[in-house]
Amino acid sequence: FVMLPIHNEDIPSEIEVPVLMDVSGPNAEFGIEYVRGMQLVVDSLNSDSNIRFSIRIYDTESDPEKLVEQYNAIVASGSPFLIGPFSGEDATVINSIGGDIICVSPSATLDMLSQFKNQYRVVCADKFISIGATMILNNSRITNVAVVYDGTSMYSIGHQQNFLKAAEAYPGMHVSCIDFNDGIKALESLVELNPEAIFAPLQ
Repeated sequence: FVMLPIHNEDIPSEIEVPVLMDVSGPNAEFGIEYVRGMQLVVDSLNSDSNIRFSIRIYDTESDPEKLVEQYNAIVASGSPFLIGPFSGEDATVINSIGGDIICVSPSATLDMLSQFKNQYRVVCADKFISIGATMILNNSRITNVAVVYDGTSMYSIGHQQNFLKAAEAYPGMHVSCIDFNDGIKALESLVELNPEAIFAPLQ
């Protein structure tokens, strides 16, 4: 770390934190909880600081077009950073737009996020979740596992592929993959397999 002297006149008395998050739409239940957590942090900081912090919500409405609109609004505001977005898919969209704004996602787990410029996360990558899951199953001596995934979701497909790769470390573990979009056929396959455990990376 490099420590640089900061003069008092360089420190603003108020800092507004832009939050790019789904607070309406299909993912709202998750986004609202993240925002509540952020507000708790802000309240804590404000109780013991001369700087007043606040958050401003830019609702993506779980919609890609709205995501782009709100992201551009934050960039236009001149803020050097933002908290968000919610998912790895959203982070991919932002990365395609470009820009120098720093994004810190509280929830995105997409592996490739680490390769994106100016994008950071505070949770582990998908591959480590899969490594941990297979390790737990192996330690529990479970050998018949079904992965139920969404074949239309980048997030879900990524987890499925990571799980299969992680399971290669355990030759005795048999993994079957079922796309839940197959409907009744997917349920019939699940019943026929009769797995000891189910790994379901679904949103």
